[in-house]
Amino acid sequence: MSGREDNGVSRMSPGSCEHNIPADDALAAGAGDMADGAASEAHPEEIHPGAAHTEGPCTGVLCTRCHVPLYQLEGVVRRHGERTVLDVPRLDITAGGITGVVGPNGGGKSTLLRLLALLDAPCRGELHFAGEAVGPLSAARTAELRRSVTLLLQEPYLLRRSVYENVAFGLSMRGVRDTADAVRGALELVALDPDVFLHRRWFELSGGEAQRVALAARLAFSPRVLLMDEPTASLDEDSAARIADAARAVAGRGTTVIVVSHDRDWLEPLADRILKVRRGLVEG
Repeated sequence: MSGREDNGVSRMSPGSCEHNIPADDALAAGAGDMADGAASEAHPEEIHPGAAHTEGPCTGVLCTRCHVPLYQLEGVVRRHGERTVLDVPRLDITAGGITGVVGPNGGGKSTLLRLLALLDAPCRGELHFAGEAVGPLSAARTAELRRSVTLLLQEPYLLRRSVYENVAFGLSMRGVRDTADAVRGALELVALDPDVFLHRRWFELSGGEAQRVALAARLAFSPRVLLMDEPTASLDEDSAARIADAARAVAGRGTTVIVVSHDRDWLEPLADRILKVRRGLVEG
């Protein structure tokens, strides 16, 4: 751990396409960080399968009235300069469960993840989230949608504070005053004993513990979507298993989990579906 204070946002280059949220602005935009990692819980609606969907947007959980997936990408192209880094004629991702994403370095996995995090927009094509077309990234409605998605990066950036303060930070930013139960519950999800870890400082954590604290900070919101980019890179076997257990637990509660990983032995038993991204093309 470097002990460097950070907002937990990727330093990934935004690319040359004009539609993006620069990484340094993502905290203010409300996605992929501890302050705005996620918002509302994902609760399936109590509905009758034969009922017509006549009012209101989709819930984000797969709506059995209109059968709209959580994500729909159609004719989506993302370019860096003159180079096409992602070309998706059609991709649907249903709500719930765990989707794995694999492929070689530079194949387009992280580009896809940033699109799903609503941090970047297509240079061409349409992206729908929870039944709504995602508009300009600066639009108020897009920013609101972005608040329901959280992104965990490979490198666990933590604030120079205690574990409790790290996990509670985003809740406090949202005006939640009583954060104790949510913080303890999130730590338990990642198998860190709150009585042991609550008051530890950021520099007292191992790499695996720091990654699990970073994950807990995002799970405290009960996010609609949890995106993870190489969450087990450089972790020991026990920490990797704890990350998998947490992913299964939150998926069981209704959160849609999407995981990029090179570790097929770890990912394949975890994921319900595997997408293969190679040379900007998505299969599966």
